[in-house]
Amino acid sequence: MRFIFFLLLFLSSSAIQIFSQGKIYFVLGSDTAIWDGMSTNKYNCYYTFDLYTNPARNTYQVMNPSFRADKTDSYGTPLKMTWWMIGGNMYRYATNTNVPVANSMAMYIMKKHHLNNIIATGDELSLHYHTFNWTDYNGDGIFYWNQAATFMDLKEDFDLTLSHFLLEDDVFPVSFRSGWHAMDNYWQNYLNKLLPYSLHNDWPGKHNDTIEPLDNIYDWSLAPSSFIPFHPSPENYQLPGNSKGWNVRSEYMGSVSQSFMDQVFQKSQTGADQVVCLWSHLPEENFLQQIDRVDSIIHVSAGRYPQILFRYCTGVEAMQRWRNGDDVTPPQVTISQDIQGGEIFYNISSDEPIFQEQPFISAKDIYENYTILQCSNTGGNNWRTTTPVPADKVAKIGLAVTDTLGNLTKKYINYLGEPVFIDNSDAGYSEIRGTFTDYANKSAWNESMRSSFLNAPDTVTAAWNFQTDKSGVHNVFYHMPDGANSAQILTAILKDQNGNNLDTAFLNGGLRPKSWNYLFTRNFDSSLTYTAVITAAGAGQTGKTFFSDAIKVSPLVRDKELNPVKNVINLDEVRTEDTLNVRVEFFNSGIEPVTISSVTTQTNTLTNNTALPVDVPAMGHGIIWLRFTPLELGAFSDTITVTSNDPVRPVIKIPFDAVVLNYFELVDNDDSAGYEESGTWATSVAQAWGASSRFAYVSSPASANYALFSMDIKKTGDYDIFEIVPSSVNATNKAIYEIYAGNNLLRSVMIDQSSGSGNWILLGRFSLYAGTRLRVKVKDSGQTTSGAVLRSDAVKAMF
Repeated sequence: MRFIFFLLLFLSSSAIQIFSQGKIYFVLGSDTAIWDGMSTNKYNCYYTFDLYTNPARNTYQVMNPSFRADKTDSYGTPLKMTWWMIGGNMYRYATNTNVPVANSMAMYIMKKHHLNNIIATGDELSLHYHTFNWTDYNGDGIFYWNQAATFMDLKEDFDLTLSHFLLEDDVFPVSFRSGWHAMDNYWQNYLNKLLPYSLHNDWPGKHNDTIEPLDNIYDWSLAPSSFIPFHPSPENYQLPGNSKGWNVRSEYMGSVSQSFMDQVFQKSQTGADQVVCLWSHLPEENFLQQIDRVDSIIHVSAGRYPQILFRYCTGVEAMQRWRNGDDVTPPQVTISQDIQGGEIFYNISSDEPIFQEQPFISAKDIYENYTILQCSNTGGNNWRTTTPVPADKVAKIGLAVTDTLGNLTKKYINYLGEPVFIDNSDAGYSEIRGTFTDYANKSAWNESMRSSFLNAPDTVTAAWNFQTDKSGVHNVFYHMPDGANSAQILTAILKDQNGNNLDTAFLNGGLRPKSWNYLFTRNFDSSLTYTAVITAAGAGQTGKTFFSDAIKVSPLVRDKELNPVKNVINLDEVRTEDTLNVRVEFFNSGIEPVTISSVTTQTNTLTNNTALPVDVPAMGHGIIWLRFTPLELGAFSDTITVTSNDPVRPVIKIPFDAVVLNYFELVDNDDSAGYEESGTWATSVAQAWGASSRFAYVSSPASANYALFSMDIKKTGDYDIFEIVPSSVNATNKAIYEIYAGNNLLRSVMIDQSSGSGNWILLGRFSLYAGTRLRVKVKDSGQTTSGAVLRSDAVKAMF
């Protein structure tokens, strides 16, 4: 009897010990951006997608089920990942036309190539947002994508990004991480009204930056140190309070140590359930190794604390489990429209309380403007929008809500239908005449196209069959990639399904690379199939190449819409001696001409030099010339104000900036008159000056690769000679720069090209006479101990 008593006592105490242990919910994720082509000193970047499309790169590898198979939790479940995808600002103003919407290109490319695996593995897709703001905070006239001083500076951009993710990519964030872990009270309070879960507490991190480009400014020194989620305080985002949303501590994967992980498991021995967010960046070269290492560390700790159970979760799943939520059913939502006098209002009902103060509902119009609609509560779980939506302009609306646990519902009303893209790899594409070959090109749709070399008197023809999503008027465009020596004289014919010609477009030059070139406007029946046929003749184009890529059929047809090709004009460095003619180009994406009636500036230094009015043709370009006569050294800023008969945006304001310097000479790798190479070089999309840079591989002994910059000096005096290469970590640490006056070697300098890369680096000061041919040669030293490439971008001689 006594034995049974002690046995029961032992079993009882063991059960209490087991059930008093806390659980650990690990959220492994990536703050996921596109780094290829990214530059903080360039307003309009062009991004490439090799990280997502190359099977040898990290994305394909981490999505492979075999990579995850041996990374299981206490329940035998393989690793799940959360992908916080970048959007906004720098990406919004990208020049990419090989994605539907530049702003959300990372999300689009991720879904296009990896959605099936994401669904199969149970991964989560959500939003990551950096507060990049094109500014010159220190007033030196040099603009960067700096970290914004406050979130309010970027709120409009953040709202637009939410709308793009929802309406263009069918994603609304339920968990969220801020870029750089940047946060302020207004932003966190705004997030607490939009989405349930933030995972960006970076305790004990605190960092400031005062040198542009500004980044990594954050303060979490007062935040909770534990991995127990908390409601942020409305008065101080770092402290626990009574906001509706939650925040969670996070840790960089590369910083995770065994002692760190042991402490996490020890904490759960006290009975505390924890949510541990471990993050990194998908583009990091060792991203996969970081995951391997973290998984190994977790399992070592699990072996030391076998009574503690851990689970691999997504961000939302972890928080729902931590909150012991059993509800996995999203709210049932209905939406109806009420048209009053040409304006639409929406009535929304939910079958249960929602997390948001009001449903998130965004409207897109035919001009691709996005408006978040305000709502008023009409009782219980019912709302009515108070922002009117013009019935004759609306294209699509999207709605997103979650219940209080974070189960997401999305609803859409698509008035005009989605745009249709037909690529050369799609079933609707065919080649009717000529010999075509595959042609890989980063600017092409799907990064590939077909090409055909032209010879007189031959012709080549390709065709794209399509059906529209809905019946109605659509524009048809042809995507022109950036191909060398491309054919510019094309004939496009639109045919119905019986082969009858409906329209013909003659494209006689002026085709723009990396652009959608207009072909037709037509009323289409969505039940019928149409064909766009494009022919290139060899006559008059012998030796050129016809590139066959993609067509777009868009229902977003507007009468008039004028937009500047560049939203910001930044001349960088100019000389006081120069009077410059500044070209300002506009594009009219409407089907009727737009008339520019007025161009004004704020100073006499920058003046209009074009006779007005200027007519910009339908689906065409127009140019305004201004004269810039810099008189004073230093930063110069102005605003160009353009007035037209655009019915939606009749006034356009374009910021204009320059840095006025004393006399200097500058040669870039794209300047054919002053730049030459020897050996084997290649073009890099990374750049610090101009549109590109060049690189060559180093070797030991030294390779024969060198680049030579040459310029004529027009003034006698002392000159500081500078070089610049793109920001890099793989450039040689021992590049040789030789400075010549004519054929006379003045100095040889060894430079670590990665150190200070992205900035002008002084090579030395030299006395030069007017008429001197200054030459700077950069070459491989053969002594590299770090870095794989020799880089070449630009050289400057400053008086």
